[in-house]
Amino acid sequence: MDCTSPPELDTKQLSAYVDGDVDRQVAAHLARCPYCRDRAHRLASWQDRLVARLYRLTCPRSQELGEYHLGLLNPDRAVAIQRHLAECPYCTREVLQLENYLRVLEPTIEFSPVERVKVLIAQLISGGKRDDAKQGRLSFAPALAGIRGEADGPFVYQVDDVQIAIEIQDDAELPGRKIVLGLVTGPGSSGLNVTLRQADQIVATTSVDHSGNFLIPRLDPGHYQLILIRPEMEIHVQSLEL
Repeated sequence: MDCTSPPELDTKQLSAYVDGDVDRQVAAHLARCPYCRDRAHRLASWQDRLVARLYRLTCPRSQELGEYHLGLLNPDRAVAIQRHLAECPYCTREVLQLENYLRVLEPTIEFSPVERVKVLIAQLISGGKRDDAKQGRLSFAPALAGIRGEADGPFVYQVDDVQIAIEIQDDAELPGRKIVLGLVTGPGSSGLNVTLRQADQIVATTSVDHSGNFLIPRLDPGHYQLILIRPEMEIHVQSLEL
Protein backbone atom coordinates (compact mmCIF):
# COMPACT_ATOMS: atom_id res chain seq x y z
CA MET A 1 0.00 0.00 0.00
CA ASP A 2 1.19 3.52 -0.81
CA CYS A 3 0.19 6.93 0.43
CA THR A 4 -3.25 7.75 -0.98
CA SER A 5 -2.81 11.51 -0.61
CA PRO A 6 0.72 12.48 -1.71
CA PRO A 7 3.05 13.84 -0.62
CA GLU A 8 3.64 11.11 1.96
CA LEU A 9 4.21 12.27 5.53
CA ASP A 10 7.80 11.90 6.67
CA THR A 11 9.00 10.40 9.98
CA LYS A 12 9.52 13.82 11.59
CA GLN A 13 5.92 14.83 10.93
CA LEU A 14 4.62 11.49 12.23
CA SER A 15 6.79 11.69 15.39
CA ALA A 16 5.51 15.19 16.15
CA TYR A 17 1.93 13.97 15.73
CA VAL A 18 2.53 10.94 18.01
CA ASP A 19 4.10 13.25 20.62
CA GLY A 20 0.94 15.37 20.67
CA ASP A 21 2.19 18.23 18.52
CA VAL A 22 -0.90 18.27 16.27
CA ASP A 23 -0.54 20.05 12.96
CA ARG A 24 -3.83 20.62 11.15
CA GLN A 25 -2.45 19.61 7.79
CA VAL A 26 -0.91 16.45 9.21
CA ALA A 27 -4.14 15.60 11.04
CA ALA A 28 -6.15 16.15 7.85
CA HIS A 29 -3.75 13.96 5.88
CA LEU A 30 -4.02 11.13 8.40
CA ALA A 31 -7.80 11.37 8.34
CA ARG A 32 -7.91 10.57 4.62
CA CYS A 33 -4.81 8.34 4.21
CA PRO A 34 -4.96 4.84 5.75
CA TYR A 35 -1.32 4.15 4.78
CA CYS A 36 0.15 7.09 6.76
CA ARG A 37 -2.34 6.49 9.56
CA ASP A 38 -1.06 2.91 9.90
CA ARG A 39 2.53 4.20 9.95
CA ALA A 40 1.60 6.61 12.76
CA HIS A 41 0.02 3.77 14.78
CA ARG A 42 3.10 1.56 14.36
CA LEU A 43 5.40 4.41 15.35
CA ALA A 44 3.31 5.13 18.46
CA SER A 45 3.40 1.44 19.42
CA TRP A 46 7.17 1.28 18.96
CA GLN A 47 7.67 4.41 21.08
CA ASP A 48 5.45 3.00 23.83
CA ARG A 49 7.56 -0.18 23.96
CA LEU A 50 10.78 1.81 24.02
CA VAL A 51 9.54 4.10 26.80
CA ALA A 52 8.40 1.08 28.82
CA ARG A 53 11.82 -0.56 28.53
CA LEU A 54 13.69 2.58 29.49
CA TYR A 55 11.25 3.29 32.30
CA ARG A 56 11.75 -0.18 33.76
CA LEU A 57 15.52 0.01 33.99
CA THR A 58 15.14 0.85 37.69
CA CYS A 59 12.30 -1.61 38.35
CA PRO A 60 12.76 -4.65 40.62
CA ARG A 61 13.32 -7.99 38.89
CA SER A 62 10.28 -10.22 38.36
CA GLN A 63 11.68 -12.71 40.87
CA GLU A 64 11.89 -10.02 43.53
CA LEU A 65 8.32 -8.91 42.81
CA GLY A 66 7.26 -12.52 43.30
CA GLU A 67 9.13 -12.69 46.62
CA TYR A 68 7.46 -9.44 47.66
CA HIS A 69 4.02 -10.90 46.87
CA LEU A 70 4.83 -14.05 48.89
CA GLY A 71 6.13 -12.00 51.85
CA LEU A 72 9.69 -13.33 51.66
CA LEU A 73 11.60 -10.03 51.57
CA ASN A 74 13.13 -8.32 54.58
CA PRO A 75 11.00 -5.42 55.90
CA ASP A 76 13.18 -2.60 54.52
CA ARG A 77 13.20 -4.00 50.99
CA ALA A 78 9.47 -4.76 51.14
CA VAL A 79 8.73 -1.13 52.06
CA ALA A 80 10.94 0.09 49.18
CA ILE A 81 9.07 -2.07 46.68
CA GLN A 82 5.73 -0.99 48.11
CA ARG A 83 6.69 2.63 47.44
CA HIS A 84 7.86 1.73 43.94
CA LEU A 85 4.53 0.03 43.18
CA ALA A 86 2.69 3.20 44.15
CA GLU A 87 4.48 5.00 41.29
CA CYS A 88 5.04 2.27 38.67
CA PRO A 89 2.06 1.01 36.65
CA TYR A 90 4.19 -1.66 34.96
CA CYS A 91 5.26 -3.39 38.17
CA THR A 92 1.77 -2.99 39.64
CA ARG A 93 0.35 -4.75 36.60
CA GLU A 94 2.95 -7.51 36.91
CA VAL A 95 2.08 -8.14 40.56
CA LEU A 96 -1.64 -8.22 39.70
CA GLN A 97 -0.94 -10.72 36.93
CA LEU A 98 0.97 -12.89 39.41
CA GLU A 99 -1.91 -12.71 41.91
CA ASN A 100 -4.41 -13.73 39.22
CA TYR A 101 -2.14 -16.56 38.06
CA LEU A 102 -1.75 -17.97 41.57
CA ARG A 103 -5.49 -17.61 42.17
CA VAL A 104 -6.20 -19.73 39.08
CA LEU A 105 -3.65 -22.37 40.10
CA GLU A 106 -4.65 -22.56 43.76
CA PRO A 107 -7.55 -25.06 43.38
CA THR A 108 -5.44 -27.49 41.33
CA ILE A 109 -2.02 -27.50 42.99
CA GLU A 110 -0.68 -27.74 46.50
CA PHE A 111 2.06 -25.29 47.41
CA SER A 112 4.86 -26.46 49.67
CA PRO A 113 5.40 -24.11 52.59
CA VAL A 114 8.28 -21.72 52.01
CA GLU A 115 10.52 -21.53 55.03
CA ARG A 116 12.99 -18.78 55.73
CA VAL A 117 16.42 -19.71 57.00
CA LYS A 118 16.86 -18.28 60.47
CA VAL A 119 20.44 -17.21 61.19
CA LEU A 120 21.48 -17.32 64.85
CA ILE A 121 24.79 -16.08 66.29
CA ALA A 122 26.24 -18.28 69.03
CA GLN A 123 27.64 -16.42 72.04
CA LEU A 124 30.78 -17.56 73.89
CA ILE A 125 29.71 -18.31 77.47
CA SER A 126 32.79 -20.16 78.73
CA GLY A 127 36.38 -20.78 77.66
CA GLY A 128 39.44 -22.25 79.31
CA LYS A 129 41.83 -25.13 79.39
CA ARG A 130 40.31 -27.88 81.52
CA ASP A 131 38.03 -26.31 84.14
CA ASP A 132 34.88 -26.55 82.07
CA ALA A 133 35.58 -30.16 81.13
CA LYS A 134 35.78 -31.06 84.83
CA GLN A 135 32.33 -29.53 85.25
CA GLY A 136 30.96 -31.93 82.63
CA ARG A 137 30.41 -29.34 79.93
CA LEU A 138 32.36 -31.33 77.33
CA SER A 139 32.17 -35.09 76.88
CA PHE A 140 33.43 -36.43 73.58
CA ALA A 141 32.67 -39.93 72.41
CA PRO A 142 35.20 -42.60 73.50
CA ALA A 143 36.07 -43.27 69.87
CA LEU A 144 37.76 -39.88 69.72
CA ALA A 145 39.76 -40.26 72.90
CA GLY A 146 42.74 -41.86 71.19
CA ILE A 147 43.56 -38.79 69.11
CA ARG A 148 43.42 -36.27 71.92
CA GLY A 149 46.56 -34.40 72.87
CA GLU A 150 47.28 -30.87 73.99
CA ALA A 151 44.09 -28.89 73.61
CA ASP A 152 42.80 -25.36 73.71
CA GLY A 153 39.35 -25.24 75.22
CA PRO A 154 36.75 -26.30 75.71
CA PHE A 155 35.12 -23.12 74.46
CA VAL A 156 31.39 -23.28 75.11
CA TYR A 157 28.92 -21.35 72.94
CA GLN A 158 25.19 -20.95 73.54
CA VAL A 159 22.25 -19.98 71.36
CA ASP A 160 18.67 -20.56 72.55
CA ASP A 161 18.58 -24.16 73.83
CA VAL A 162 21.58 -25.32 71.79
CA GLN A 163 25.07 -25.47 73.27
CA ILE A 164 28.26 -26.03 71.28
CA ALA A 165 31.48 -27.04 73.02
CA ILE A 166 34.70 -26.91 70.98
CA GLU A 167 38.24 -28.11 71.64
CA ILE A 168 41.16 -27.31 69.35
CA GLN A 169 43.95 -29.89 69.34
CA ASP A 170 47.24 -30.57 67.56
CA ASP A 171 46.86 -33.15 64.81
CA ALA A 172 49.15 -36.02 65.87
CA GLU A 173 49.32 -37.37 62.32
CA LEU A 174 50.16 -34.03 60.68
CA PRO A 175 52.58 -31.86 62.70
CA GLY A 176 51.67 -28.19 62.49
CA ARG A 177 48.03 -28.94 61.66
CA LYS A 178 45.02 -28.73 63.97
CA ILE A 179 41.89 -30.73 64.80
CA VAL A 180 38.53 -29.27 65.82
CA LEU A 181 36.47 -31.47 68.15
CA GLY A 182 32.89 -30.43 68.78
CA LEU A 183 29.96 -31.50 70.90
CA VAL A 184 26.47 -30.14 70.23
CA THR A 185 23.74 -30.56 72.83
CA GLY A 186 20.14 -29.48 72.81
CA PRO A 187 16.97 -30.15 70.80
CA GLY A 188 17.60 -31.44 67.30
CA SER A 189 21.38 -31.42 67.66
CA SER A 190 22.03 -34.68 65.82
CA GLY A 191 21.97 -34.59 62.03
CA LEU A 192 23.21 -31.02 61.77
CA ASN A 193 25.60 -30.31 58.93
CA VAL A 194 28.83 -28.52 59.86
CA THR A 195 30.70 -26.12 57.59
CA LEU A 196 34.06 -24.53 58.38
CA ARG A 197 34.82 -21.36 56.42
CA GLN A 198 37.89 -19.18 56.08
CA ALA A 199 37.88 -15.86 54.21
CA ASP A 200 34.45 -16.67 52.69
CA GLN A 201 35.73 -20.00 51.36
CA ILE A 202 34.46 -23.41 52.52
CA VAL A 203 37.42 -25.28 54.01
CA ALA A 204 35.71 -28.42 55.33
CA THR A 205 32.30 -29.98 55.86
CA THR A 206 31.07 -32.77 58.10
CA SER A 207 27.97 -33.67 60.12
CA VAL A 208 27.01 -34.09 63.76
CA ASP A 209 26.61 -37.75 64.71
CA HIS A 210 23.83 -39.27 66.80
CA SER A 211 25.77 -38.50 70.00
CA GLY A 212 26.19 -34.84 69.09
CA ASN A 213 29.90 -35.11 68.20
CA PHE A 214 31.75 -33.84 65.15
CA LEU A 215 35.42 -33.78 64.15
CA ILE A 216 37.33 -31.77 61.55
CA PRO A 217 41.03 -32.74 61.14
CA ARG A 218 44.00 -31.53 59.06
CA LEU A 219 43.45 -27.80 59.48
CA ASP A 220 46.02 -25.06 59.08
CA PRO A 221 46.27 -22.63 62.00
CA GLY A 222 44.27 -19.49 61.35
CA HIS A 223 41.00 -17.69 61.83
CA TYR A 224 37.79 -19.57 60.91
CA GLN A 225 34.00 -19.36 61.07
CA LEU A 226 32.01 -22.45 62.06
CA ILE A 227 28.41 -22.87 60.85
CA LEU A 228 25.90 -25.51 61.95
CA ILE A 229 23.18 -25.95 59.36
CA ARG A 230 19.75 -27.49 59.09
CA PRO A 231 17.06 -26.60 56.51
CA GLU A 232 15.32 -23.92 58.57
CA MET A 233 18.21 -22.59 60.64
CA GLU A 234 21.92 -21.73 60.72
CA ILE A 235 23.98 -21.31 63.89
CA HIS A 236 27.15 -19.26 63.40
CA VAL A 237 30.24 -19.37 65.58
CA GLN A 238 31.72 -16.24 64.09
CA SER A 239 35.26 -16.36 65.43
CA LEU A 240 37.28 -19.53 65.89
CA GLU A 241 41.05 -19.19 66.19
CA LEU A 242 43.11 -22.32 65.57
